[in-house]
Amino acid sequence: VWAVVAAVTAALTLLAWLRSPAASGGSEISWQTFQDELLVSGRVDHLEVVNGRVVLVHQEPGPDGRAPYYFYIGSVEAFELRLQQLQDALGVPPAARLAVRYTHTARAGPLVL
Repeated sequence: VWAVVAAVTAALTLLAWLRSPAASGGSEISWQTFQDELLVSGRVDHLEVVNGRVVLVHQEPGPDGRAPYYFYIGSVEAFELRLQQLQDALGVPPAARLAVRYTHTARAGPLVL
């Protein structure tokens, strides 16, 4: 029985990792890096909030086919407020603000034996 539980746990852990931004080749960055290096450069096409926890930073399409950068957030509300304040400080007009998409991915449910 314990061998089955261990195998299922390992499989679920692998599945969770394969669905993570890191597994897709993305690189974790900080809010500061996002702000200082990506947003001000004008290379950001849109942002994608996944499961209310991770923000994928999608850049303008380029020849190198980069995987998106990502960073973790504490809450969607705090992220939205911080992004609005940052774009206000940069003088970005409302019509030119970054598009933010919200997606949810399926998670493995609890194991019942």
